[in-house]
Amino acid sequence: MAITADYTKTTYSEHETETVIEEVTYPSDLPEGHPKYEYRGQTVNETFPVIVENSTTLSNAYIVIVITNFYKHQKDQNNNTLFDFSFFVYNNKQQYLDDINDFIYEDEVLGQFQNILSTDDLRAKAYEILKNQTYLSNIIDD
Repeated sequence: MAITADYTKTTYSEHETETVIEEVTYPSDLPEGHPKYEYRGQTVNETFPVIVENSTTLSNAYIVIVITNFYKHQKDQNNNTLFDFSFFVYNNKQQYLDDINDFIYEDEVLGQFQNILSTDDLRAKAYEILKNQTYLSNIIDD
């Protein structure tokens, strides 16, 4: 069980030189020892690095779910169970067949609350969720 899809990987990094000045208000109840303790209750201007978004799209990637976890005692208000899973992304199916440890990316979907029964196939449920992620397009079941 796997899917082929166009997979867009987005990462964020700090710009090496560009910065932005932002106004920050610190709570008055900062605990002693906090790195900004001297600013408690104050509004100050602070300099932060600009955050840069980088996206790379891997066309016709081969995606395989490798780990599923559900947390029996973590439920939402509708009694759905917390469900997470991890997956590997390969350039193509042949790369997967040649060496399952030669993946390009490892990614995960966390914090999904699902109605999970003891008879459910967790991998099938994970693939259903994965196919709805915004970073995937042109999805084909394998």
